[in-house]
Amino acid sequence: MKTMLIYTEGEMIGDGIILLPFLVALKKALPHLRLTWLCERKTVYTGVLSELAAPLIDEFIELAPETLSLSLARSLRKRKFDAIIDTQRRVKKTLVLKTIPHRKFISSSAKYIFSSKRPRQKHERLVDNMFMWGNLSTGLELQPEPVDLPPGDWDIVAGKVLPDGKDYIGFVPGAGQIHKKWKVENFVALARHCEGRGFVPVFFLGPMERELEDVLKVGMPHAIFPNLSSPYLTIALGRRLKAAVANDSGGGHLLAAGGARMVTLFRNDGVRRKFLPTAPRVVALTPEDFNVPHMEDIPLEAVRGALEEVL
Repeated sequence: MKTMLIYTEGEMIGDGIILLPFLVALKKALPHLRLTWLCERKTVYTGVLSELAAPLIDEFIELAPETLSLSLARSLRKRKFDAIIDTQRRVKKTLVLKTIPHRKFISSSAKYIFSSKRPRQKHERLVDNMFMWGNLSTGLELQPEPVDLPPGDWDIVAGKVLPDGKDYIGFVPGAGQIHKKWKVENFVALARHCEGRGFVPVFFLGPMERELEDVLKVGMPHAIFPNLSSPYLTIALGRRLKAAVANDSGGGHLLAAGGARMVTLFRNDGVRRKFLPTAPRVVALTPEDFNVPHMEDIPLEAVRGALEEVL
């Protein structure tokens, strides 16, 4: 196999991190494969994760939202891909993609009716599906591979921020949307509990949560608030944590990529099943687990118990 096209509807940082073990596995199994990434909306693989993606993806075609069209497909008809993987399920888009010349076409749209091959089993996690589609398209048994950080002193800097000799617990109180957030006061209460047990709380705040720092410092004056200059530093810091508690967010997935044991809070069970982090140990909680309507209603004592479990 020499060429492959993967179509997605764009990646935010959590999606991008989740899919990296697949991309590393694909490159390791087929080092000479030329991979084209066709996506609607932006992808972090051309942004904050570009240094990780550059050795794995050879070509990017980024479209504006909902602009996949026959005219675009026609522009690719002079090329023939050994495999096309369609990661979405809308039939109209699948039919457009299928007009691009190919040897194998893998798509779960309409229960795989347009696909060259059908899987023998179903998966719900995004990364598990991607491995399954990769196996169907290549005929190989791809295995998850660790993701190495790009060149830089990430581990050295992380060691200065979180020196050896202490046990650190990470907290990620932010998220992209309000309905994906647990109460900030619950994070503070849990951090205080951990501090009382001898752990050092570390709060990971994204660009949209920096205003929380002053509020959190009032309640947690001895906590650490790293200056997260790069997602690669966040991954390196994740390697130095005993565990972390996070909303479903890019920050949480970065810590999981670093190998932190995770307690992750999701807004519903469907999202949990699809985006469960890849980490050595994960406990994921949703409002449905406690018969409550919103993430902010997940009981503090339940999250505390989940943290004890991963520790």
